[in-house]
Amino acid sequence: MNNGMVALHPLVRDYCRADRKLLKMEAVGEEAEYKFNHHYLELLRRLSENFISKDAALDAIFAFRNEKVNIMEAFKNCLQGKSREEEKGFGVDVANSTEVMDFLAKVLSPPAECTKLYEKCCDIARDSGDQKRLADSLNSLGFRRLCDVAHRRGDRGTLEMFQQAHDLRMTLPEEQQKCETHANTICKLGLCYSLQVTRCCYSKGSKLIFSAK
Repeated sequence: MNNGMVALHPLVRDYCRADRKLLKMEAVGEEAEYKFNHHYLELLRRLSENFISKDAALDAIFAFRNEKVNIMEAFKNCLQGKSREEEKGFGVDVANSTEVMDFLAKVLSPPAECTKLYEKCCDIARDSGDQKRLADSLNSLGFRRLCDVAHRRGDRGTLEMFQQAHDLRMTLPEEQQKCETHANTICKLGLCYSLQVTRCCYSKGSKLIFSAK
């Protein structure tokens, strides 16, 4: 490639993955994939931390766009059905970390790709029975939906996601309730309830009458 990097054709990549055992490269392939996944998802963590700083936000966005293909490939590797449970958990935890969730919800384009990522995280957490990861994933998916204008107009489905995330978190030990993610869930749940309310004001003496959808 013109930038000095090497691209692997998807057909070659898929062949090597499918026939690792036949090629007697199973251990080598797994080790390479592990290093690839952890390198790019840790890079995403660093870029997400830079994004919230005033001076490095644009650099973080630019770097993410340059590495988007590799970062999303790392997520795909971790979250695929045949991945080990610890790798799935690693991918879900990276995606749901507060900085990464905020970063991806705002810069990953098209937005449907971000939504699909968090839907996958929800499915994995639900299948594993891990209530904490499911609460985190529902919070992330709800936040992504709130970034869309259409879902800021009283969308019931988004409210239910945050409500489920809240209820799940309340079943966890108290120390797991005292976290930034739970605070975000409560905040966004309150916002969703406020968006459900349509205030119709009628003058009747000094009274105001409110009706809700």
